[in-house]
Amino acid sequence: MRRVKRDVLKYKPKPDYCIIEIGTNDLGWGLRVEEILKNIKILHKMTKDIGIINIGTTILPIVMENLDEIYMNKKYNLNTELCQYFQENNILYADLFNGMLSNKGLDKKYDVGDRLHFSVEGYKRMGIIIFNDCVQRILKNILI
Repeated sequence: MRRVKRDVLKYKPKPDYCIIEIGTNDLGWGLRVEEILKNIKILHKMTKDIGIINIGTTILPIVMENLDEIYMNKKYNLNTELCQYFQENNILYADLFNGMLSNKGLDKKYDVGDRLHFSVEGYKRMGIIIFNDCVQRILKNILI
């Protein structure tokens, strides 16, 4: 929230698109799902209000995702609410959670080794998911 003005709203030239991919740290720090969702909605509104097209994402998995049931349930509920919000508000979104998930959380080949941050392969996978879920649709509309 503190960086959005500098990094997006006041950025010159104004971007046409903005990928809003946040929430993993907020969940880890124990923020309530309602607070995280409220902040994500505020970011989408702020950027939309100045003519930037938003791309949303689900909250990414981490390694060993399934070790903490409370955390897992919060993330599941937040991702469910995010998908509903994106659909109701006609916001393109990429399902990074399911696209990078293995049976134990973040697929290890996408992890740099600290169980949280992405490897080069992880960032490539993220880019592929965003391209397939969103960018192709944008390009299709531009070319029509």
